[in-house]
Amino acid sequence: TDQFVKAGRKNWEKELTVSRNKERLSSYLIAIKNDPTSPDILIPTCNYQTNQTNLFKEVRNLKHLNFDIPPIIQKMADDAASKYPHAMRLNAALRSYVYVRTLIDGELNLTMLVQPQLSAIQVSMTECFNSTTTGGRAKPRMKWDSKSIKTWVSSFTEEVFTLQEKVELLLHTIDTVNSLISSLPKTPFSTPLLSSVLSSLQEQIDQLSLSGFSNLSIWVESLNSRIKEILTERLSTALTNWTSNPNVQASSPDASVLPVKVEILIQDQTILSSPSLPAIRQHYLSNFYSFIATITSLPLLSSSRFDVLSSTKSAPLETFSSIIPTLHETSPVLLNAYVTINTHLKETTEYISTWLSYQSLWDMSMESITNLLGDDIKKWQQLLVEARTARSTLDNSDDSSTHSIGPVIIMYSKVQNKINLKFDAWQKSLQTTFGMILLSSIKTYMDKFTTAKQTLESISLEGATTTIIDGVTFIQQMKQSCKMWAKEASLLDSSETLLKKQRFVFPPTWIHSTIPCSAFTDFETILARRMK
Repeated sequence: TDQFVKAGRKNWEKELTVSRNKERLSSYLIAIKNDPTSPDILIPTCNYQTNQTNLFKEVRNLKHLNFDIPPIIQKMADDAASKYPHAMRLNAALRSYVYVRTLIDGELNLTMLVQPQLSAIQVSMTECFNSTTTGGRAKPRMKWDSKSIKTWVSSFTEEVFTLQEKVELLLHTIDTVNSLISSLPKTPFSTPLLSSVLSSLQEQIDQLSLSGFSNLSIWVESLNSRIKEILTERLSTALTNWTSNPNVQASSPDASVLPVKVEILIQDQTILSSPSLPAIRQHYLSNFYSFIATITSLPLLSSSRFDVLSSTKSAPLETFSSIIPTLHETSPVLLNAYVTINTHLKETTEYISTWLSYQSLWDMSMESITNLLGDDIKKWQQLLVEARTARSTLDNSDDSSTHSIGPVIIMYSKVQNKINLKFDAWQKSLQTTFGMILLSSIKTYMDKFTTAKQTLESISLEGATTTIIDGVTFIQQMKQSCKMWAKEASLLDSSETLLKKQRFVFPPTWIHSTIPCSAFTDFETILARRMK
């Protein structure tokens, strides 16, 4: 045992001699070494060797066994023992510091938010390598044998602990923020719901602001950029969906423009739309702007809500309104939406104008129509056909008594029945008047044929030359008039057929078109016989 102890003493004395030669290096509290997991990265470590721990522990055991310890070894053991508690605390602090740095130096790049804490730790580390000046006095670098080593280690440990607390809070906040941002694409297209997500994000930022994180404005600006990209895509998708299917009114993940309800009314025998056509345009655009404002009215995240000295305290709330010029520059979706709006407004104007045109049913009089058309049967035929067509349009209207053009919903139930009744009354009046004119034309036509027929039968092609010439001349005139009279007969027949199709009730004194047509046929027969 004695020989073993003697051999150990010699080895310790040899190692101590080497340690004395490296006394300056061993005096540094911190050593910079390569990270074992990443050799390219340098990390700070505690400059306290494990053999120093073994030294004072072995000396303690030998003394317990009553062995004599050389003074130099005892001195070194006492020195190692005095360093041990500081070294353990420093080692733990440095390991925590290195771990924290790996968390914030990665993809998150969050060092700027804890820069004051990092700077304080770096200043403390600098004291271990270089002499510093404090209050105009030179301060030697911190060594293991410095009198203030205990205070310095305690201060350094506290600084690392503060950094660790900050980073833990920051990482927890970052997880919450990322989760909230990732929910934005799936949040229903509604200002209250989207604002709720942004309010939760703002609460997280306010917590960081109250916790004293630095450079928060830069980090919040990057968050606003991320959110702006998401909201721009949401608005673009919503506009695209609405442009492709603008009639959808039901709630959906990307809602539609609010409907504009228009009612066709009759007041004091005047047909009008409520609201008027200019007001419809105004309401439509207002609803469209509100639809866009679902996104653009959302507030930007702010880092200075609790900044007492902020000069922008009374400034108006900033929003994501910059999305509009961005969307206009990068996509045609906004232009397409305005093209759709103009198309809807044009169709709405045309459709409502059709209803307003029925005002003529109240403004016209049969006398003015008779004076305008006179006895022109073709014009009367055209008028009856057009009136019948217009009446059919009313009959074919949707049973729901509404018509949708994009978000514009036109309701006409309050005027449809009144216009139908007025139309029926007008149609009856037009048919009656036309029937009277047609009957008069048939009678005139019959009288004309009767006279011509009697004259044709009475002429003689024998006798005096003058009589023969007059007869031939009359026959030639009748021959030329036949073509015109054939067209008149066809026109009278088609007019009667039109009245039958429109279910006109013929009076008892009515002369059916077959009678003049038969008379015309007889006249043609007589004319052909006399021309031989």
